[in-house]
Formats: sequence, structure tokens, C-alpha cells
Amino acid sequence: MFPLSIWANNPTTSELRTWYFSGIEQSEFAEKLYSETSKIKNPSALQLAYYGASLTLLAKHSWNPYNKIDYLKKAEKIIAQSIKLAPNNIEIRFLRYSYERYLPDFLLSGNHMETDKKVIISQMQLGNNAQLSSEVLYGMVSFLIDSGRCTPVETTTLKKLKF
Repeated sequence: MFPLSIWANNPTTSELRTWYFSGIEQSEFAEKLYSETSKIKNPSALQLAYYGASLTLLAKHSWNPYNKIDYLKKAEKIIAQSIKLAPNNIEIRFLRYSYERYLPDFLLSGNHMETDKKVIISQMQLGNNAQLSSEVLYGMVSFLIDSGRCTPVETTTLKKLKF
């Protein structure tokens, strides 16, 4: 049996989500997410995605334009790597979709929103969302609909999903 201290070092997925969503408006949570995810040895695809997402939040809160661009370039590579590890993971795709939604076109190295949206919707329709609570799924669906980037058919599909 392993000592509990081995497991105590890695944050839970719930903590990562909390720090990410709080970090959108509060830089101290963005810094906490970055600090905690950068310490994870052998991260899972989802942990790696949250590390990349932490860099997008640091970019958002940085006043230095050079740092903003540097953070975003690093984030893009890390999140792309996490998607290669888990291409059908709804949460990872949503993280990329959500930050790309707010970037101006000239900062996007590649616009993945359409692809990510399609993967998210198809995986939700297949029921490949067991690792997500109904609250998290509802939040994702609401964000997708509110983003204004869904077709009428996609919006109807999302509204019909049961969690």
C-alpha cells in the first residue's frame, strides 16, 4: 500500500476546475492553477490541459503584451499535446474552445473552435461524459449556446441533451 502523501500532492479535478473558473476573473486563482499544475509529475491528459489553460489565464491577467503572446503560444502547444493524448475528451476540448472564443483572430495560431464544438457535441450525444457532473455539463452546454457559434441544429441538439 502506498502512503497517502503520494496522492496528496496532486490536486483533484474538482480543484482544477474551481481554480480555472475562478482564475478567469481573479489572478490569484490563475496563479494557483499554474503553480499546482506545473508541479504534477507525469500529468494525465486532463491535468496537462489545465496546465495549458492556466497559461491562458496568466496571459489574460498579464499587462505585458510580450508575456501575453508567450503564454498563449505555450498554452496552445500544451493543449494540443493534451488533445493528442485524449482526442475525444469533452473537458479538454471545452477548455480550448472557451479560451479561443475570447481571443482576437490575430492571436489565434489556429482556430479550433468549430472542430472542438463538433467533438464536444458528438461525444455528449454518445454519452461519453460520465466523468462530468450534470452541473459541469450544463455549464458547458450553456457556454456553447451562448457563444453564438452554434448552428440552429446544434443548439437544438444541445438543448435536448439529458444530464
